[in-house]
Formats: sequence, C-alpha cells, structure tokens
Amino acid sequence: MALLAGIVQRYGCVLVRSLFLQRRYPPTHRRNLLFCLAFLTMYPLVEVFHAGCLLLDGVLLAFRRRPALAEPVFLIGNPRSGTTIAHRVLALDTERFFCFKTWQILFPSLWQKYALTVLGWCDRCLGRPGERLIRWRESRLFDEFNRLHQVGLFLPEEDDKLMVHILAATDLAVFFPYGGFECWARLDEQVPRAQQDAVFRFYRRCVLRQACFAGADRALLSKNPFFSGKVDALQRHFPDARFVYLVRNPLDVVGSTISMARAMIRLSLGIEPAADLDETVYDLVKYFYRYPLARLRQLPPERWTIIRYDDLIREPKAAFVHLYRHFGWTMSPQFETRLDQQAAEMRQHKSRHSYSLDTTSITPERIVAELREVFEEFGFDTRGHERGAKTIVQPSPETASSTA
Repeated sequence: MALLAGIVQRYGCVLVRSLFLQRRYPPTHRRNLLFCLAFLTMYPLVEVFHAGCLLLDGVLLAFRRRPALAEPVFLIGNPRSGTTIAHRVLALDTERFFCFKTWQILFPSLWQKYALTVLGWCDRCLGRPGERLIRWRESRLFDEFNRLHQVGLFLPEEDDKLMVHILAATDLAVFFPYGGFECWARLDEQVPRAQQDAVFRFYRRCVLRQACFAGADRALLSKNPFFSGKVDALQRHFPDARFVYLVRNPLDVVGSTISMARAMIRLSLGIEPAADLDETVYDLVKYFYRYPLARLRQLPPERWTIIRYDDLIREPKAAFVHLYRHFGWTMSPQFETRLDQQAAEMRQHKSRHSYSLDTTSITPERIVAELREVFEEFGFDTRGHERGAKTIVQPSPETASSTA
C-alpha cells in the first residue's frame, strides 16, 4: 500500500503541475501540453497492464525455487566515469553474473519476459526480420545519442530505470523538472525511510524475477550512477552487496556529463536546456564524488573497491584481474578469452563524443578549487588550472568509448 500511495501522490503532483500550474515555472521548465496529456494518459494504462502481469507472476513464482540473490555487485560513481564500460565487460562473464537488458527493464514481469522470448524464438526461425527492423530503427533514432551513450533494446542497461514504472526515477526530472524527481538522486538523505523501503522492495522483487528468468544461481550485476546516492538503502535491502566505485578526473566528468545532459533534453524533448542545467548537473557530480565514498568507507574493505577510469582504459585486463582478486572471484577460461577480445577492441576504439568546459558555465578553476580533495586523493592532473591558466579541456587521448 505504501508503494501505491507513493505512486498516486507523485502522479497527482505531475498532473496538477503539468495541467494547471505550469505558468508558475520558468519558460524553460515548462513542458508541451500535448506531451503532458499523452504521458498522463498512457502512463496509468501501461502500468496497470504491467501491474496485472506482475500479480500473475505469483503463479509462476509459486512453482519456482526462489534464488538467494546473494552478493549482488553494484557499479556506481559519476556518469562518464567508465561505469558502462565496466558493466558491459563484466556482463560477458555469464557464468557468474546476470543483468538487465533494456527490453527486460521495459517489461518487468516474468510472463512478459517469457512471452517476448517466444516471439524472439519465432523471429529467429524466420530469419530475424523483427530484430533487424528494430536495430535499423534504433540506428536511425539514436545515432546522435549513441555518440554519448550506446543504447539498444538488446544491450545491458542501468536497471534503476525500473523505478520509472513507479515514478521514482531521477531521469523523470528531464521530462518534468517541476515534478520533484531530483530527490531520488539523493535518496538516502532526502527521501523518507518508508518511501525508500517501498521503492527498494519493488526493485528487489524485479531483481528476483530477472534472476528466475536468467535461470541460474548467479549474482546480479547492476550499473547505476544514480545508485551513488542510495548506498545505505542498497545495504539495507542487499546486506551482502559488493560495490565498485568508478572514478575519473573531474575536469573530464563535469564537461562530459553536462554535454550528455544537454543532449538528452534536446533529443528527447526537442527543446533547449534551461540556463540552470549546468549548475544542477555540477552539484550532483560533486555529491557523487563525496557521498558514496563516505558511506563505502564505513564498510569492510573486502566489500568494496575503486577502479580508476585511466586504469580501466589503459590496461583493461589488469583492472578486471585486480577486481576479481579483490573479491576472491575465480576468472573462468571462457570469460578470460572474452576479456582479451574486449580489451583489444577497447584499445582500438575512438570516441565520437567531443566536449569542452569552455562551452559551460562551470570553470576549470572552480572545479579544481571545490573538488581539491578529489584531485589530491586520486592524483588527478589539474592541468594547470590551480594557477589560473586558461586551457581548453578536450577528451583525453585515453578516452576509449562513447559509453563511458
């Protein structure tokens, strides 16, 4: 009931503010009335269907042995810090991990997953016309965004997108900046405990269904930058969780993250971002450098570790070997072969994403001054900005993937 009450409250907030109170907000924060009407109409219809399927899952789960969900692994850290690279490489270790692909997030029910699997099997029998059509359509729709972050129905994706189903996702702030969704990025500190637990009980149930669908006793592999503000909640609901914190030079992260946030708004809504977007993104970046590390340092060292972006890009195999040794995992021959192949591809890949701090309102000198403890702890190059030098910040030569 707490979950349903929260959904109704958040939906009502968006409805009232979208249809009756938009003039109270700056023009750049207002949303097209037709878009709002479409969302407010389709959301309850789609989610009632999903809810019905989730309820029917009880029939399937009654006859299935429920996985233990032991020792899930959460990859956290700022966006553009290598979390996607690490996630998609580790996802190749299918003997150890399972994760969510985009279509499995869009359809969270076991019944839905099985039904779509049958459709996929029929499509393969016919020569994959449906899959080819989907991939062609994705290439047309997402070509520009793929320069920043590769997306696709059949690719591993951030499973915090499951929270969209219950209107508890930070991503919704892009579509409804007046909806109060920013608090979900700082869930541990800004959301009441009862709401936190309701949301994560839903998330855990979705993970359980995905584990059943995966069909083996493997560990969840989850990559979510927005989970950086949910470390305490994750520990309550997954007491034996392992955490991997990805860290990159703030001079690269800030410019790249602002560039991605602007692109998301332009591509998804066709409007120019609000003038205060740079500050909003920068505040969150600073938070994700400080809060998660402060919480992780209170855990036993065997439960968490740090991977530097530069190490991940320059010596990817060494970075993953170190990770496996830290957690006491054994690397299977199959995964080691896949890792060698992936490492070779990473060395040859060149990013299509270019960005510059000069195009933002956040100066390099300010970043160095306000995040000095990060530069000192990790030995990041300040590139002369602590002395006030004016330097254009471009992607480093080591930048190896648009999915960073």
